[in-house]
Amino acid sequence: MFKKMITFIIILCTVGCRTLETAKESNNIKDNNNKTEINNNENNDKSETKENNNIKEEPLKEDDSKDKTLKYGEDSEIQSIYINGKKYYVLSANNIEDMTEDEIKNSSLVAPLKITEETIKGIDGIVIKYYDVQIFLGEQNRFGNTKVGLFEPQNRAWTIGEDKKRNNEIELKLSNSTVTITIKRGSISLRYY
Repeated sequence: MFKKMITFIIILCTVGCRTLETAKESNNIKDNNNKTEINNNENNDKSETKENNNIKEEPLKEDDSKDKTLKYGEDSEIQSIYINGKKYYVLSANNIEDMTEDEIKNSSLVAPLKITEETIKGIDGIVIKYYDVQIFLGEQNRFGNTKVGLFEPQNRAWTIGEDKKRNNEIELKLSNSTVTITIKRGSISLRYY
């Protein structure tokens, strides 16, 4: 009986490992195919501009920046956009694509706030750091669920919850806490219910 159990476990492990390897290989093949399609599309676009202009090859600058816009928070309170290779984070309820370059630069978040893109507990988003306070805002997903979190230095762990209340400032209520966190431009405050 013991031999049968050991044999079964070995077979199960062998099949499991092979399945994982083939899944990784198929993902790599799909990624390579996607890259090839993207390169082919770019080459077709370049040839069309050559036919139209015969001399110059100019990419569309307006659409390039708008394609790289990301929204964070339930109501897109923080939006990021690339301008001339630099990423700007804007705290606003407005659509960042309708703003001019100067408006974006003037309303972007600056020191002492530090913003970094990170993955916390498997969720992609941004971490806003204000000295020792760290707040996480997850990327807006297609289902409308946005996760937010607070780093607890005494536990050295993140507390993650749902994004609850909405207005121009970011106000979040963690699911397992009684604290409301309000982020305004240039400040972070904690307030209890």
